[in-house]
Amino acid sequence: MIEVEFLVTTLWEINGELVSTNQPSGRVVTVPNSVVLSSDVVNFGGGSPYVWNEVAVQVAYETDLEFAREITREEATDLVGEEMVAGVAAYRDALSETPVELEVHDGPTVNVTQGESWVELRLRYLTHPRRGQRVKNALYERILGRFNDNPDRVAFPVSRNR
Repeated sequence: MIEVEFLVTTLWEINGELVSTNQPSGRVVTVPNSVVLSSDVVNFGGGSPYVWNEVAVQVAYETDLEFAREITREEATDLVGEEMVAGVAAYRDALSETPVELEVHDGPTVNVTQGESWVELRLRYLTHPRRGQRVKNALYERILGRFNDNPDRVAFPVSRNR
């Protein structure tokens, strides 16, 4: 929670459409106190001017995971690394004014989760909300291009389901 006022309560968004982890995305949710359990408003202008975003790529179990994670981090650092420096500073400033305690990394991170027949690499990075989809598309293209250049180290899941 960020603030409780007479008419509204302001909260950090957690588990919204931008990120799947139990961490704030950077967006602020304002809940009118009169309808506290039935509505919310997403505000990109509160808190930090940047939001956390994620790109998920599924690879086969045979993939060299450390290699794939490193490629994913490299491409994200190359594309959004400099922007993240300013974004992380602004995000930390916004967090410092709330009771939320959260470790904020200086650069992109990659989490690994297990799927039924694949491993998911989930890249987490900070970006401006107006550039979110454009950055996500560029990251997919760059990461998949690098993966395709290394078929001996990165494999994709194969499924017969349609």
